[in-house]
Amino acid sequence: MNLTLPTALLAAATMATGAWAVTYATAVDGDGDAAGFVTGTTPFTPGQMGPDADPDRRDGRNALGAPDAVFLSLTGGRAPLGQAVFSFGDPLAPTAFDGGMIEVTEVTYSCVNDPSLIDPVTGLCNGFPETAELYVGASYTPGEDVTQSFTRIGTLFNGHQIGGALAATVNVPFTYVAVVNGDITSLSDGFDIDAVGITPVPLPAGVTLLALSLAGLGVARVSRRRKG
Repeated sequence: MNLTLPTALLAAATMATGAWAVTYATAVDGDGDAAGFVTGTTPFTPGQMGPDADPDRRDGRNALGAPDAVFLSLTGGRAPLGQAVFSFGDPLAPTAFDGGMIEVTEVTYSCVNDPSLIDPVTGLCNGFPETAELYVGASYTPGEDVTQSFTRIGTLFNGHQIGGALAATVNVPFTYVAVVNGDITSLSDGFDIDAVGITPVPLPAGVTLLALSLAGLGVARVSRRRKG
């Protein structure tokens, strides 16, 4: 196959950056004590997510895997009781990321059923306003207060989660993602986490530039051969 220089460079850039799929959390420490991470599939269905105080909502496994309308409710308190820390891949050797896009999917039934209840100014679900703080960290000891050791990324507003995930781009290396109950909490229930996913960043710019350079050299060699 013969490639012109622009085509070759484009192909090299595509191979260097690649297309990345979303990686969903596989383990969570959601109880804020030293019990550690839990893994596995949620035993509940969306229909079993009862009232605010329903203990089924407190199972950390509800927030693992892809969005399925089954969720983990954080407690009404702050960290460490009101936090959930997620890891990805093998929980004994979790995946580390150079950065990426973090997607947090939240469930608030009233606004799912009636999107007009979402306040376009505050980004909250009227009637059941809830916020959470997003953090990332490179290391974690079960039970520690991540607000003291992780890097804060920003605030999550539950009205913005409806119909999909809120996405935040992180430009620092991290291994763990933490969601901490925010200052605004409705009734006895906290922020409701359906899923946490990571879309990794492409290969570093240096690798991409190297691929482009190699492609350019290859095309240049072909050009010289043709002239010879």
